[in-house]
Amino acid sequence: MNNEDIYVKRMNDRIKTMKRKSVISILCCTVSSLVVGLGVGFITGNKLEQSKQSPEMVEFLKFYDYFKNNYYQDVDERTLIDGLYYGVTNSVDDDFTFYTSTANNEKQDLSTSGYGFGFSRVVYYGDVLLGQVMRNSPAAEAVIKTLDGKDTGLFGLKPGDIITKVREVGEEDYYVFKEHNYSNWSSAFVGEKDTQLEFYFTRGDKQYTSTITRGRYNQDKVTLVDYDIDSNYKYAIFDVNSFLGLTSSGETTPQAELNSYLEKTIFNRTDHLNELTIDLRDNGGGYVDNFRGLVGLFTDNVTAGYYLYQDGTYYALNTFDDGGVNYSSKIDHYTLIVNEGTASAAESFVLAMQDIFKDKVDVFGETSYGKGIAQNFYQVMDDGSMVRFTFAKVCSPDKRCINKVGIVPKEENCASYRSIQDDEIYYLWRNHIESVNNNDQLSEKEKAAIKTRIELLTSKEFKTFDDALLFFQEGYKLEKTGVFNEKTANKLNDLFFDYYHTYKPTNIYTSFVMGNNEEYDIYSPTQMNCVKKQINLLLGTSFYSFSQAVLAFQDANGLSDKMGLYDYETSYLLQGKMYDERLIKEASVLEEVKTRYGK
Repeated sequence: MNNEDIYVKRMNDRIKTMKRKSVISILCCTVSSLVVGLGVGFITGNKLEQSKQSPEMVEFLKFYDYFKNNYYQDVDERTLIDGLYYGVTNSVDDDFTFYTSTANNEKQDLSTSGYGFGFSRVVYYGDVLLGQVMRNSPAAEAVIKTLDGKDTGLFGLKPGDIITKVREVGEEDYYVFKEHNYSNWSSAFVGEKDTQLEFYFTRGDKQYTSTITRGRYNQDKVTLVDYDIDSNYKYAIFDVNSFLGLTSSGETTPQAELNSYLEKTIFNRTDHLNELTIDLRDNGGGYVDNFRGLVGLFTDNVTAGYYLYQDGTYYALNTFDDGGVNYSSKIDHYTLIVNEGTASAAESFVLAMQDIFKDKVDVFGETSYGKGIAQNFYQVMDDGSMVRFTFAKVCSPDKRCINKVGIVPKEENCASYRSIQDDEIYYLWRNHIESVNNNDQLSEKEKAAIKTRIELLTSKEFKTFDDALLFFQEGYKLEKTGVFNEKTANKLNDLFFDYYHTYKPTNIYTSFVMGNNEEYDIYSPTQMNCVKKQINLLLGTSFYSFSQAVLAFQDANGLSDKMGLYDYETSYLLQGKMYDERLIKEASVLEEVKTRYGK
């Protein structure tokens, strides 16, 4: 094996190893919707074929029986069977193909309804900040009282309410959130159906209490953010946060919720909109039928995309005939907002709108995730154990495929909001570089990024861009042209996509390093660097060390008595201030979009 082969093997092994490792996250993100969405993808379609047993499979079955009967200890057959399924799904090196065994307490729950209180929450200065409060949920219908128990005439918890403490009805002790590690907060909300929890919360400058009974809720997929239908320039802004939801399970769908808003709130008072903005940031996807249904609100029965199977054939994904609903004639222009958390069905919705409506659609934000593949379920046990596997690529109506590339917005620097806040770092790690016919078409910045990406993948330094490119082409048995052509760009993009999603730089706006009330030296270099960057941003300076930064932050915020200990109070204060900074950046995107389309 020559040196090139060794480096390429090392590159492949490195990527496969890092993807399969079970890693305990050291930086916890306050946004959790992406986790579910990226794993869900498209869950529909069927192209399963029975395959004949190959000689290799016959031989393996012989080995299986031999191993089971001759191993020196008794082996539980279910353990062996689970191992086979885990092994097969892991071997294809696809993060979205995996096996879950109920014997190991694993499950794939895609339900958007359940029993509880019906709100989403984030950490905010050590308390619980309510994000979404589901319509018709126990939280939305709660009776609000003063701290001394008097009726206020108010009903329902609201987004922005801050919960400081709770206790089970009948218990004496409160669960005060600031006194606990936020990773344990869920235990305060979990309980049996129809049991009650007493909430203490603030709204503005007032404090309230409410006793809420745990009951059924359904996750809202659409929120009306803002609208004006009385001015000369009429617009509406919606947040579509998920493409989950099955009507057969009694859940709402994004297309049904958006249609309800458009029908009952918007178009019952005006005959058209100059602008419809749909915010898809951090929408991790969901069911393909819901993406098709949402596109169908704006057009008659057309092709919204395609499955591309391994044999090269396409299967059309048409919109639905939804009782004649078609709002396209009432809308002059669409603006779609995406970020790195926009994935799967959400990306396909954007692609469909772009291809169908052409110049009537603009996309703003940052490059989306890049998940253009579809999954299906295959149940392998009567107990609910199943395989989720990728069965096709998903392409746009014009047969554009963005898997491991993402959707590149019209203007990525919209309000300078990025998942990675440093433009130079973002460019290196995430910006998509198109293939060329001649390297002279590449800027020096693009060449530098390509060279660095090859160096990161191979752990090898090169003197020049040409050296790196030739090494990469030779190692992967690509035509050694020395040109960053289509095959070379696609191969490098696929490899670096996987590398990036394992080693991507810390996002200081969304990362939270939890403090410790007793120890000083328990933080990893990555955690300490994250804290230092956050403090540098807030204080507008540049500290050399973690300890120096923490001391300065405490001095600036009246916590000098902490003497540099990065404890609960310090970490919660830092997280809250960074959350406020993030909200400003995210809100600025909507303001810039409004400015651009004339409001």
